Amino acid sequence: MSNPDSLWDEKRAERYVRLYGDPREKVGTQSQLCKTAAKLVRGTSILDFGCGMGHIIPYIDQDGYVGLDYSKTMLEYLGNFFPNVTTIYGDATAPTEKVIETLESQHLPTSYDTTVSLSLAIHLPTVNMVRDLLQNMWALCTQAMILGVETVGNKIITRPDGLTLRNISVGGVYKLLEGIVPSHKIQYVHQKILYQPIISVFPFEDPPLIMQPPQILSRTTLFIAQK
Repeated sequence: MSNPDSLWDEKRAERYVRLYGDPREKVGTQSQLCKTAAKLVRGTSILDFGCGMGHIIPYIDQDGYVGLDYSKTMLEYLGNFFPNVTTIYGDATAPTEKVIETLESQHLPTSYDTTVSLSLAIHLPTVNMVRDLLQNMWALCTQAMILGVETVGNKIITRPDGLTLRNISVGGVYKLLEGIVPSHKIQYVHQKILYQPIISVFPFEDPPLIMQPPQILSRTTLFIAQK
């Protein structure tokens, strides 16, 4: 079952299985993103919003990890790869009280040293849903939150391979965080590798760090906010 308001559907799950591969092998673009994000983690307990197949798990302390996802398919794959970690089925964009209720229903903690969301925002069709995700991440962390999102303008794009994704510029993420996180607490890091290269031209609102035509137009940025 998929969130009816999301760009995600379970057909995408099999695509991502083929694209990203087994997280235990630590290869591919998602593993590289998660390796970088893991260096920003604070503390030992982590709540992973939109955990997917668990590509961050090989790089962190698994004992304090909880993965939350609305895709039962992805959770099934994660469970096969990492049978000893804790996962929960739930909507990362639900009201904070509902997310807490979901965690409590499984006797799980309702606060974590670090909250993480990598490559989830690209499946959210409205900026309000992205804001809800950020609100939950900030509310449930005690030390830091880490967001990974594609930052090629403020719009939904359909790539040449037919995949529809939400992109948010760096400035757009800052705007969404207004009223949630004090601005001086926010940092961002452009990834120094290219993710899922695409050929068609889309405008940049701010320049990428790497320009190697024709692979210049897919860029993931990591944001970290510390309490």
